[in-house]
Order: sequence, then structure tokens, then C-alpha cells
Amino acid sequence: MIQLLAVLLALAGFAAVAGSMSRHQQDMIGRRLDPREARAARGIGGLLLVASLLADMLALGPARGAIIWCGHLSIGAWVTVAWLCWRVSRRARSR
Repeated sequence: MIQLLAVLLALAGFAAVAGSMSRHQQDMIGRRLDPREARAARGIGGLLLVASLLADMLALGPARGAIIWCGHLSIGAWVTVAWLCWRVSRRARSR
């Protein structure tokens, strides 16, 4: 169960970081963020990624938790990229 939490935290972290990038804001949020909102999203994304690391390290120990965290980061990043690709292609078809 803790691993599912770590994956969800990593996914949310990558989604927040992607949402802070100007190239993805229109696809993800539907509007441009002002610089203050983008910085806040980037900071929240970083905190969520660190929370994912802490969850893994507390549950599995420092060494094993750090290694498993790399896998959880990969899953979170892959799902975020796949979702962004789907949103872009869906938007392109609706035009």
C-alpha cells in the first residue's frame, strides 16, 4: 500500500512540474499561469517528489527505498508523459 502512495505522489509531483512549464500549461490547465503560480506549482511538484522518496525510505529503509524510488519516479514520469500525449492528440482531433 505504501508503494501505491509513493507512485501516486511521484505522479502528482511530475504533473505539477509539467503544469509549471509554459509549453504544457494550455494542454493541462487550459490557460497560461502567471509566473508566481508557475513557481508555486514547481515547488509543490518538488515537494511531492521528495514526499515520495520519504515514503519509500520510511517503508523500505534508506538504501532499498532510494532504489525503489527510482522505479516509482519512472512510473510517475511515464504516466505523466502518456497523459500529456493523449491530451495533445485529443485536442488536435477536436480542432
